[in-house]
Amino acid sequence: MAYATLWELRPQRYRFDLAVRPDWQGQSIGTQLFDRIILDAKALGATGLQARVRDDKQGAFEFISRRGFHESHRMGAYRLDFADADVSDFEQAFTRLRDRGIEATNLATVREHEAHYLEQFFDLYSAAREGWPDPDPDPTGINLVGINELKGWLDNAQLPEAFFIAKRAQRYVGFTSFFGIGTAVHPEYRRQGIATLLKAGSIADAHRLGFRGQTTSTASPAMQKVFETLGYVRLWSEIRLIRTMEY
Repeated sequence: MAYATLWELRPQRYRFDLAVRPDWQGQSIGTQLFDRIILDAKALGATGLQARVRDDKQGAFEFISRRGFHESHRMGAYRLDFADADVSDFEQAFTRLRDRGIEATNLATVREHEAHYLEQFFDLYSAAREGWPDPDPDPTGINLVGINELKGWLDNAQLPEAFFIAKRAQRYVGFTSFFGIGTAVHPEYRRQGIATLLKAGSIADAHRLGFRGQTTSTASPAMQKVFETLGYVRLWSEIRLIRTMEY
């Protein structure tokens, strides 16, 4: 009829999920589960607790807002159905990048031919995190994704040949993956249309592979503009809320 779960995102900062079946709502089940979450979070020494609620779930939003949570940002969910888009417009995206002196390669290729691809990608990923919205920023400013964790993500990437990396000479300057890690560009190369062209080329590739569309999300205003430029339709937003724990 219901469930709740609590886990640590970073030292002393926790997130929880809580859901009650519609036919069991209004019977204080959610309140009892939430009270248990608070007790467990305090027992674990949590200094902050994060909740996430869709903006089309007004009842859930009111439930969490009454309990001391305050909005930090919103993650917009977007959908592109290839049947409703002229994907042929995207076929020349990587050619247009090459005309600008930027090569689009992929994870499978660099993994096979470049001995230091992991270190180069780690440098790009670390730099590209600048300006990324974070619902609960780490006050120490420490890079929370280490090279070994990033290697695990890359090793488990679906279709590494469809995980595209943009290179200027030998420098990695951007990446996009249709299946997980997202899209990002090095701060020194932003506002040049690289993210838009990378994403467009990735869409064209996914269409050739037989996929019918994509549902994805972002809290980045710049990436939201990219999605809208490429024809994605906004579905809803996930509201991220934070509560400071008091003892």
